[in-house]
Amino acid sequence: YIALLHFCGLNFSKAKDDAEGATTNDKRIFLGVELLIAKEMKRIPAERVQDALTRLRAAVSKRAIPRKAFESLVGTLNCAGSCMPFAKVYLHPAWQALATQRGRWIRQSRTLRVAWQWWLTWLEHSNGISLCYEQEWEEAPTAKWYTDASFSGLGGLLCTPDGVVEYFHSSWEDLGVDPHDFHIGELEIATLVFSADLFSHHFRKRKLWAWCDNMSTCDVLRNEGAKCPGMHVCLRRLHNIMARDSFLLRGRHIRTERNTGADELSRPSPGHLDRFFAWAREELGATAFRRVMPVGVAELMQRVKHAHDARAAALQRRGAEAPTSR
Repeated sequence: YIALLHFCGLNFSKAKDDAEGATTNDKRIFLGVELLIAKEMKRIPAERVQDALTRLRAAVSKRAIPRKAFESLVGTLNCAGSCMPFAKVYLHPAWQALATQRGRWIRQSRTLRVAWQWWLTWLEHSNGISLCYEQEWEEAPTAKWYTDASFSGLGGLLCTPDGVVEYFHSSWEDLGVDPHDFHIGELEIATLVFSADLFSHHFRKRKLWAWCDNMSTCDVLRNEGAKCPGMHVCLRRLHNIMARDSFLLRGRHIRTERNTGADELSRPSPGHLDRFFAWAREELGATAFRRVMPVGVAELMQRVKHAHDARAAALQRRGAEAPTSR
């Protein structure tokens, strides 16, 4: 926001000093985005919202649309997404369709139409609502929040400022999930999603880092997209949680030997809870413990498996249709 004010030729210090006397009509338009001086916000102009809604409603029910119309829609949404962090998570299927499909028409998969439906919901109900807290990532707090997953189970914990450690742990089989249907990256990011859903009420209007010992999960969070369809399903769910509770999250990699607490929770063994409690008291200064349980695990993992299987089937069909070399 500050950089945009400077590009518009505005004195940010003066604008901030005069913010109390500013009215809702004090605004500037830069690159098609409204800058509201009094609220220190940026917002999509009403005419652009209506244009995007018209294009989306026409596209959401179609199996295929002309490439030029598709490119125009993606450009409009790319501009709209500049007002929301991580918006390109929901443009990833569109960019993938443009990169992989040739010809004058773009076939719209179910994933693409679901992404259009998300954009419709956001533009209809969330434009003008602040979805993030203004704070630099370098100053963002590093929460005492750890997650880990293995083929034996999953676990996570959060230490609140008053010294209470909220934690969860379970085996995948007890939650109705066969872990061998997934690779470890999918299990790790899914555990982070369940943990964010459980602890999100502590994070409202904050930016924060979370510890994770899986490098691929940290890369997905940093790049805001994943080539693995299962991990991308989890990423979309994670950003829905962040938008719902108004917080922003990035992962920070930690070596496995430093992730002792979550590691003990995700690998059930005799005495693993006693070792976890001892570690939390020594490392985190824990004074009390409270166990919580993740919800919706089987439902999300079923979606991950469906996306994974759909990609495998598509690659198999593509290989069958390809001409064989002599």
